[in-house]
Amino acid sequence: MKTIICFFALLLTATMLYGQINYSDTSFYSPALDKEKMVRVYLPPAYEKNQELHYPVVYFLHGWGENHTSSSGVLPIFDSLVRTGKINPIIVVIADNSCEPFNGSQYVNSILWGNYEDFMTVDLIAWVDSSFRTIPERNGRSLMGQSMGAYGSFRYGILHKDKYRALAAHAGPVDFFDSIFMATMRTNVLKENQPGPPYFYDYENGGIWTKITFLGSGAWAPNFNSPQKYINPPIVDFPYDENGLSIDTLMPKVRKNNIADLIGQLTPADSVGIFYGCGSQDFVMYHPMNVKFKSTLDNLKLPNEFYDHEGGHSMPVGFMEHGLMFLDSLMLSPGKYDKKN
Repeated sequence: MKTIICFFALLLTATMLYGQINYSDTSFYSPALDKEKMVRVYLPPAYEKNQELHYPVVYFLHGWGENHTSSSGVLPIFDSLVRTGKINPIIVVIADNSCEPFNGSQYVNSILWGNYEDFMTVDLIAWVDSSFRTIPERNGRSLMGQSMGAYGSFRYGILHKDKYRALAAHAGPVDFFDSIFMATMRTNVLKENQPGPPYFYDYENGGIWTKITFLGSGAWAPNFNSPQKYINPPIVDFPYDENGLSIDTLMPKVRKNNIADLIGQLTPADSVGIFYGCGSQDFVMYHPMNVKFKSTLDNLKLPNEFYDHEGGHSMPVGFMEHGLMFLDSLMLSPGKYDKKN
């Protein structure tokens, strides 16, 4: 009985502390998507007191299957770092990237779900800068992402390097062509779609790896006129045929969106700060892929920090803390800012 009482006391305390955090859920119209999208915005303590201060912004990119509310473990950590003076006050923005038909946008433009990359890198920034007292320039923005959001963080940090000073990415698929990653993905997808061959790949009834593969196909190879009669729904070019063999002709489309290839577009002169990490207990192919990716970054002479830990796929508190302090060290500090100039 005492244990139960203690548990509820802790739960109540956590709820009270979380309730003190200054955040709100709202929506705005996105021209890129032609619809309203939800956004959660965290404002630092005393935001309302000094109307002259403008703040740097961290855009948090959530993972697959999540949405703008996926911050129950994130915002308390961020708020604590601000309140204890470990980082400067910041604004945190989490935009909803959940969408049909595969429950995620992969943070890219696709004919299947709309122009989410434009939503994130154009519409969202414009709305945030016009609605809050931000530092509306590259040195006042950074990215932090988990899993699918880690991919988005790397993608935006590379392809939109003029808009973000740094990124912190956890448990991201940084190299689709890593041999362990490719073999494990194929093996898992085929296991989920027995009996076969011939195989029939069904998103609705498939397992997690089948669903993730559909998501990737929707991002890299959407096709409303797919000739593949062995997939459901037939709106993508799936990377495996009915015999379970990889379709090599689709690989160039994937290559164009592969972080390990895109990263070559960055140079040290671009000054994009990179902090990333992965747990040794993550999915079998994720950790070695991320460890090897450090060599790629080092060979390109891109300054980076790798946060190696013993956890799984979820973002640990240690990564949140170290990642946010890393971003804070590179962004401008809060101060007066004349948006007219």
